[in-house]
Amino acid sequence: LNEEYQTNSFRIFLSNNANFVKIEGFKRRYPGLFLVSFNSGFGDRMIALLNVLYLAKQTGFKFGFKWPFVNRTKPYRQDLLQKNKIELQDIGSEDEIFCEDFIQRHSYTQKNIPLNVKWGMPRVNSIQDYLRKPYKFHYGYITAHSNLRMIIKELPINFDTDYKALWKTVGFSKTIKNILNKATKTYLDNFLNKETLALHIRGGDIVYSNIRMSYLFAFQSKATPIEIALEIIEQNPL
Repeated sequence: LNEEYQTNSFRIFLSNNANFVKIEGFKRRYPGLFLVSFNSGFGDRMIALLNVLYLAKQTGFKFGFKWPFVNRTKPYRQDLLQKNKIELQDIGSEDEIFCEDFIQRHSYTQKNIPLNVKWGMPRVNSIQDYLRKPYKFHYGYITAHSNLRMIIKELPINFDTDYKALWKTVGFSKTIKNILNKATKTYLDNFLNKETLALHIRGGDIVYSNIRMSYLFAFQSKATPIEIALEIIEQNPL
């Protein structure tokens, strides 16, 4: 008997009888892994998570996340902190954000995988190109929060319409589910079928951090002065 097999790993059992050897081969359940692994804000992480959900669905890869806890107090001006004039960037631990089952199946937080390893993914023509080995890392790819259209040429025009359904598959904790339910109720009670103007006002570490100058290159277009926000609101009465 002479047959060839490909396997990722194998185990050999030896018996007292030297003529009997048992060999078990093991094959990966998934061809690879798309991983969210960077020390960034909540929004960035959730966009990246939706990206890996989409990519995993299209390729058969597994998806996972490495979720570091963040509470940035040191970079801020202490005079503002002591007077409670600003809210800190505070991102909860994974058990505060996700349910236990979701963590068990998809968390790599305790694994020895670096954060922010050469941000982004290789540019490709098709999603299926990511199935070609060698991968960027031995397990697959680390995925950032970029628009996938910027790195994958051949994507359906409306590929991100799938994200709404994918969002519903995320296993959030009871606390997060309650927050989402309250947000939905607020919308239904106050804004359904009404003309609405929404402003996303940002002005935390971009404005108040002691190291804000290092943020300007990447984040200067994201800060929203309160004065400008108020002017937009006053100029657009509903």
